[in-house]
Amino acid sequence: MKRSHYDLKFCFLLLIFSGFAFVALGANLLGIEMQPGWGLPRKVLFGIGAGGLVLTLVYKGILEIEKWILKRQEGVSVETNRRGNSPSGRSKWIAKLAIPGFLMAVLALYVGFVSVWNWTDWPSSTNLYGLLGESFIQGKTNLPIEPSPLLADLENPYLTSERAGIPVETDLSYFNKKYYMYWGPAPALFAAMVILLTGQIPGDELIIFLSISAVFLFSFGIIRSLKQRFFSSIPGWLYAVGIFSIATSFPFLWILNSPDIYGAAIASGQAFLLGGLFFALPIFGGGSAPRWRLILAGAFWILAIGSRLILAVPVAVLLLGIFIQWILQARKNGNWAKPIPALIFLGMPMLVGLILLGSYNYVRFGDFFETGLRYSLNPHDLWKNIPKGWVFNPRYLLSDLFYYFLTPIRVVTRFPFLKPYWGPVDLFARLLEPLGIPSIYTIDNSVGLLFTTPTLLFAVYLIRPLFEGWRVCVQNRDAAPGKRLNQAFSFEARFTLGFILLAGIAASLPILTYFYVSCRYMLDFLPLLNIPIVAGMWQLFRVHNHFPIRRWLTPLLIISFVTYSAGIGFILALTGAQTRFDDLNPTLYSVLFQFFRY
Repeated sequence: MKRSHYDLKFCFLLLIFSGFAFVALGANLLGIEMQPGWGLPRKVLFGIGAGGLVLTLVYKGILEIEKWILKRQEGVSVETNRRGNSPSGRSKWIAKLAIPGFLMAVLALYVGFVSVWNWTDWPSSTNLYGLLGESFIQGKTNLPIEPSPLLADLENPYLTSERAGIPVETDLSYFNKKYYMYWGPAPALFAAMVILLTGQIPGDELIIFLSISAVFLFSFGIIRSLKQRFFSSIPGWLYAVGIFSIATSFPFLWILNSPDIYGAAIASGQAFLLGGLFFALPIFGGGSAPRWRLILAGAFWILAIGSRLILAVPVAVLLLGIFIQWILQARKNGNWAKPIPALIFLGMPMLVGLILLGSYNYVRFGDFFETGLRYSLNPHDLWKNIPKGWVFNPRYLLSDLFYYFLTPIRVVTRFPFLKPYWGPVDLFARLLEPLGIPSIYTIDNSVGLLFTTPTLLFAVYLIRPLFEGWRVCVQNRDAAPGKRLNQAFSFEARFTLGFILLAGIAASLPILTYFYVSCRYMLDFLPLLNIPIVAGMWQLFRVHNHFPIRRWLTPLLIISFVTYSAGIGFILALTGAQTRFDDLNPTLYSVLFQFFRY
């Protein structure tokens, strides 16, 4: 049965990759490619197909060779191999000393990108959160920016055709002759604190730097906890690779080199989302959490929603996981009243936050549920397109999947050599034309995760060990640790990693049904997925470490994927969405340009 199962997977992979190669070769006959030559997307599609076929055949050959080797090997102690991977006391001390230095190096890298390598002299960007913080201090909710009085004379100022020729603040909400922000107000609370402490209005670049740094540090805390609980046997080098993978994850550096109000709202939301997960993490494993952790988890999650409303989706998934865990614990203990105090401590900050958010909206627009998005002076006429259902629509799903996962990296002949695509990709546009996508659909810049973050495949690999045999795992969740298989996930590990993975997928759904494609929106879901990515690479190593060939190939594969992802993310970030490197630090840019010219 096992052999037929693996043969079926082998045939399936051959079929899929053969299909890719066939589509690329026959693109002209199929009507997908109208030009006689081969464009970059077509070459990439053929490369995926041909490369996939070769790798599938090689992997199948490795499996057969290992079977032959293992049949001739007897008496090899698996336990000896496991002990060999256990870190020594000296290694633990080296790790304790090295990690703080590594964390500081990562933060220095972030400073380099946000300052365009000027270090102490940070170029200014937008400062809308700072302005809103200043308004909060004055007891106001509108921005201290005066709209053009000509807007008040228009019958409908929200239509681009109506306000043609009138200077406006693009993407701000205009209501009752005042400008407001439709982005969540939570980061402005911290901007107000900075103003009170320093007397200076912070730019959105500072909020982005602090937020991305917080995302990284909270992610580090989460994977550190997961390692201690579920992956204690992995070697120190693999732990370091996991941290490095998160630190350089796309689009962290991209956002840092493109600081604006959009990135500030997204990054702030992720900082609060990951912070809430960090404080709530013990609950997912069936343990208890101190009251202060519950209060902070609830507060951070409502601040995440208060920064980025669509984060209500992953927060709801994580809350569902907590509630299920509490129900399981109550059934096990026969005490249904025990989770109630914890529920109150977790839920009270969220309830208070929801009331405050609703009141904030009501004061501005007279509606508890109006964020101001439909009042924004957006060039896409959201006033008329929101009622049509064209802003968020499932019809964009396939197109967004193409652009966010399959857009190839654009190769240029001069520094920095790699850039994203701006605007639509011709091949995708022809493939998607029959869908009749609304005209509002817009591609700003895009690059596929398959090419920037192949480490995402580690999270895909994790799906099977997480969910296979779930029923058996549930039935045996009370089994003694010594009776559990070393390679299998415990119930606690499955539950924790499973809900983090589900939350990451859920976080991507609003982005994959949104009318606007941009690299910055990857930050709305990738930080959560970074956790199962790291867990997946650890599990891959743990499973294959006891085979004669794969034990050497697996570390090579992991290091190659992580190094490639970090390098691609670094190079793409040098361009950034605003291409500001050559403008704000022309001296350094010129040096690099000349160095790589030949």
